[in-house]
Amino acid sequence: GFRSLAPAAASEEFYLWLTALARLAASVEALSAGGSPGIPDAVVALGSCRDLVASLARRAKNGAFHFQLVFLALLHDTLDLALHCTGCANEIYVTGTTQASYRASRFCQHQWN
Repeated sequence: GFRSLAPAAASEEFYLWLTALARLAASVEALSAGGSPGIPDAVVALGSCRDLVASLARRAKNGAFHFQLVFLALLHDTLDLALHCTGCANEIYVTGTTQASYRASRFCQHQWN
């Protein structure tokens, strides 16, 4: 039970792991509560989580946390891409044209041509 976890809970690694899990939970909460407007907060929380897991991986030095780091990097990149696509879509919606800026026109050209 809990008594067997108590000695490990005092370590810095345990604190980093729990903090990383809390940041991951904050990222998921931002997405579930806010939808697409919650993406910026989710990206920040997920980046912080990834940094904490990278710190743990450096301490382990045996290839530990490789899967977690790759998974978090892919999730972060996916959310970052969604954030940029949402921004371009909003720009197109507000201006009513894909020619409003170089960014939006390049996005549309890549996607639909």
